[in-house]
Amino acid sequence: MKNYDEMANDVLRRIGEYEIACKRKRRVYTKAITSLCCVCLAALMGVGMWQGGVFHTAPPDSLEDSAYKGEKESENEAVSNIANPDDKVVTDGTDKLLFSVNEITTTMNAAFKYLDPALHYQETWSSADMTEYLGVDLRNAISALPSGMEMKYEGAGEFSVTYQNDGTLVVDSAAYEFSGKDDKKVTILASRLGMPYDCLYQSESDNTTSIRIHDSGETISVLVYAQNKSESTMDYELYVADFEYNGVFYRVIAKNITAYQLDSIIREIAK
Repeated sequence: MKNYDEMANDVLRRIGEYEIACKRKRRVYTKAITSLCCVCLAALMGVGMWQGGVFHTAPPDSLEDSAYKGEKESENEAVSNIANPDDKVVTDGTDKLLFSVNEITTTMNAAFKYLDPALHYQETWSSADMTEYLGVDLRNAISALPSGMEMKYEGAGEFSVTYQNDGTLVVDSAAYEFSGKDDKKVTILASRLGMPYDCLYQSESDNTTSIRIHDSGETISVLVYAQNKSESTMDYELYVADFEYNGVFYRVIAKNITAYQLDSIIREIAK
């Protein structure tokens, strides 16, 4: 039979074993609950991501029907703005740019300076005389325009030139005027002595355009002024083109025609 000390030790041993067993069970339960919570949280996150379309990796059937359509249109608009800046003119429905346009801000008169009649005299040249002098019959330059425009030469075929009394030619400017349907007008000024200015135009820029006029690669530099831009056609009501070719200085003034038609006139003059 156990004495008192043996019985006390036995009781204490059993209490210790019971507490150890309880602690072991609590650890097992804690691990199980933690694992279960992790699984449930992962499952909830997976469902949420699926409903949010994270796993929908298939591309849209068409860009036209996708959310990228708006972005695509914005990019196209930006490219269009770069290809067609305000100071350029698109003339034939393509992205071909014909002229760098200098918009007119101010116009000033440029009348010929006074010549003392006592020191000068005038002569009248015929169309044949002026054609021989310039080396080109500018009455034919308008043939580059469509016949439907019904452009006609309005001149009388006579040109006044001025000499000094010693026989030096000092004024040789010739003006060829044409008119057509819908108030279309073209004036071609020509001179061998210098640019035949009828007006002086001021603009914020003075950019020139190099135009290739022959298959050989020959080019001419054209300075184009313009005024009153049409927002619908992107053309201008008035064009003024200054250039030089074969020792002759030209100014072409065109009203109510397109830049493409102005280009055709210039090429006809310099062909």
